[in-house]
Amino acid sequence: MNKGCEEMKRILLPVDGSESCQKSFETAKDLALKFDAEVIVLTVTTPYEQIFHGPSNAYQSFHDENYHALAERIISTAIGKFNDTGVKVKSAIEDGYIGLSIIDYAEKEEVDLIIMCTHGMGGLKRFTLGSVTHKVVMHATVPVLVIR
Repeated sequence: MNKGCEEMKRILLPVDGSESCQKSFETAKDLALKFDAEVIVLTVTTPYEQIFHGPSNAYQSFHDENYHALAERIISTAIGKFNDTGVKVKSAIEDGYIGLSIIDYAEKEEVDLIIMCTHGMGGLKRFTLGSVTHKVVMHATVPVLVIR
């Protein structure tokens, strides 16, 4: 599946709503225009039961609904950054563990490139929590461009 750049037609841009990743939007826009590629903006919600492995309850349903409403706002804001740029954009919301969902989505949708930012998490925090970007870089089957 290793294609040359001239065949880059689908770029996956995972977003989490943070303002610290503006460069990844610019890079996605520039590459999409250069290669006439489509940008797929993806956000991932992690349902309550996956976070806490607890039994289902009323709070969980409320919590999950809030995650989906937030995901819709994140996607809407992200797509807005491509308005009037001439870039073809589509969006997706997936449920699951973030890193794994990004990797699975990239494979399922046969994207040619994943563009992600790194939040610059340092030291002990990165070691103990792990990095979504690191997990995607290590396990994705397509190239990953990491923007600092």
